[in-house]
Amino acid sequence: HKIAIGDPKSVPAGQYAEQIFKNLGYSDAVTPKTVYANDVRAVLAWVENGDADCGLVYKTDAAISDKIKIIAEAPEGSNKPIIYPVAILKSSQNIDAAKSFVDFLQTPAASAIFEKYGFTPAKK
Repeated sequence: HKIAIGDPKSVPAGQYAEQIFKNLGYSDAVTPKTVYANDVRAVLAWVENGDADCGLVYKTDAAISDKIKIIAEAPEGSNKPIIYPVAILKSSQNIDAAKSFVDFLQTPAASAIFEKYGFTPAKK
């Protein structure tokens, strides 16, 4: 059996996968079966086409495929929280547009879009 994950050297999802295996005490059992992909979409593709028996991807990536089934989710606390921050660069040449975009991201309409695609807005 093959378990696909992103290469932890360069793929954050692979780093999260290794954290989960370690925190659950599965590292020794899983490591010999692990195959490493260059990115999460490759992990997903390997599972879709049968090159891997299962894989660890973000729930939001799994949701885009109708060829796979989510069989488990990482237990709460088994990995660091996955956060996608937003910031405005001081060097931005479009400060007003950037501020407007950041403001929009904090609206209920933006939250609804994120939630539709499986993301959970951060608590303020």
